[in-house]
Amino acid sequence: MSFTRAGTQTGQGLRRHHRRPAAPLRARARESRGQSTVELALVLPLLALVLFACLKVGLAFFSYEQVASAANAGARAAAVNHGGDPTVAARAAAQSMSPTGLSDSQISVSYVSTASPPGASWSYPGTVTVTVDYPMTFSLFGQLPQTYDLQASATKRLER
Repeated sequence: MSFTRAGTQTGQGLRRHHRRPAAPLRARARESRGQSTVELALVLPLLALVLFACLKVGLAFFSYEQVASAANAGARAAAVNHGGDPTVAARAAAQSMSPTGLSDSQISVSYVSTASPPGASWSYPGTVTVTVDYPMTFSLFGQLPQTYDLQASATKRLER
């Protein structure tokens, strides 16, 4: 008679645990291995499309912020300009703020007198409005290009 560590005799009072053979589990895992690859191949293009769409929307927002900043800088430059042509100062300031390379035709500067009766052009009191138009092209991997016009305006009160 032999004893185990717990102090019981071997063969007496011990239950045998029957284990299933591992072969069917391995076969089932082998069958589903290709399924994961197929699912990845179906989902990966959609994930890439969503990722690129997020990047494009981020770039569009960044471009709009640049256009708005250029309009604000142009309006500020025209509002505080006391010598020379305020239109030239506004266009120069807007072009310097925008790294996208704005042309003069994309920047419009207008003055409105708030005096009653209206005063001479570019006299205090008045407001200056600078509007910047910037075309932006969206395309999906170079296909289906569409052009959108980003437009921002800024109005400032003329300062003495």
